[in-house]
Amino acid sequence: MRHLFGDAVQSLRRTPLITAAIVLTLAIAIGANTAIYSAIHAVLVRDLPYPGPDRIVRVAATFHPSVRLPGFSGAGGQDGEAHFSDAGYWHFVRTNRSFAEMGAYRPGHQSTPLAGNGIPNPLQVSMAQLSASAFRVLGVHPVVGRLPTAEEDLPTGPRVALLSHRLWASQFGSDPAILGRTIQLWGTATEVIGVMPASYTFPFPETDVWIPLRLNPASQLLGHNIAAIARLLPNATTTSATADAKQLIAQFDRIGYPARWLTTVFDGNARVWTLKEDIVGNVRRPMLLVFGTVDFVLLIACGNVANLMLVRAEQRHREYAVRQALGAGRGCSFRSAGFGV
Repeated sequence: MRHLFGDAVQSLRRTPLITAAIVLTLAIAIGANTAIYSAIHAVLVRDLPYPGPDRIVRVAATFHPSVRLPGFSGAGGQDGEAHFSDAGYWHFVRTNRSFAEMGAYRPGHQSTPLAGNGIPNPLQVSMAQLSASAFRVLGVHPVVGRLPTAEEDLPTGPRVALLSHRLWASQFGSDPAILGRTIQLWGTATEVIGVMPASYTFPFPETDVWIPLRLNPASQLLGHNIAAIARLLPNATTTSATADAKQLIAQFDRIGYPARWLTTVFDGNARVWTLKEDIVGNVRRPMLLVFGTVDFVLLIACGNVANLMLVRAEQRHREYAVRQALGAGRGCSFRSAGFGV
C-alpha cells in the first residue's frame, strides 16, 4: 500500500498543472454541493426545535382572491389564507374539536425602540406579539425566567417581555439578574421576565423581544390581523382538522359576520398545515432547484477530471509502452500512466 501511495504521489508531482486543475475543479464542485446540502438539511430535513413538531400546525380560513373590502384588505397570508379577527379566533378557541391548544400571534415585522437601565443608547429591535397559549403550543421554555401568565396576556395585565438569547448576550452581558429589570418599549415600562433559548426564533428569525398579545376574550372585532397556531389532539390529523375548521367558518354568521361574507368573502374552505410546511413552503422548490443545478455542476466537474486524466495518460503513452516492452506488469504500467493509486 505504501508503494502504491508513493507511485501516486510521484505521478501527481510530475504534472503539477494538471494535478492543480483536478484538485481545484473537484474542490469547487464538492464544496458547492456540501454548502447547499447543509442548507437543505437545516431548512428542509431537520426537525423544528419544538417538542412534537409534526403536531404543530397553522390554521386559516381562505377567501376569494378578488376580495377588496374595508377591514379585510391586507388580511391575507399566502395562497388566499385569511388572518383571523378577534371574534373568529375566539370562536375557534372555544368550539374546535381538533386542537389540544390554540394560540395567536401578530403577523408581520414590528420594530420598536428599546431603552432602559444597562442600555447606553436606545436601539431599534424587532418585536413579536404572541398569546400566552402560543408559547404553550410551541412547548419551548426560557433558559432563564418564565413564560407570560394568563393574567399578563389580558389587555389590563402588567407589561412584561421576554428577550432573545442574542439580545441578552449582546446588550446585557448574559446577566441572569436581568430578570425583574425594567426596560422601555415604545416608551412604556416593561418588566423582563425571561430569556428564550438561542434556537427559538418564532415567528421570525430576527425577533429580539416577545411580549404578550393581550387579546380581549370578549372582543367582537372583525378586523383580520391575527395569525393562528395550534397543536393537534392525539387523534386528529391535518385532514380532520381542516374539515373541522370549515364547519367553524360556516358558523361565522353566529359571531357577528354578515351572512353574505360566507359566500362573497370567505370561499367556504380552510387550511390546516404543519408549521414546518409553513416555514419552508416558499423556499422548498428554489432550494431543490439549486441543489439539482449544483449536482449537475459536480457531474460536469467529474467529467472534466476524467478528461484531464485521459489527456495525462495519453501524454505518457510512450512511457507506458516502453515499460511493457521491458517486462513491467500491466498493473505497474497502468499506475505509471496515471490511472491508479
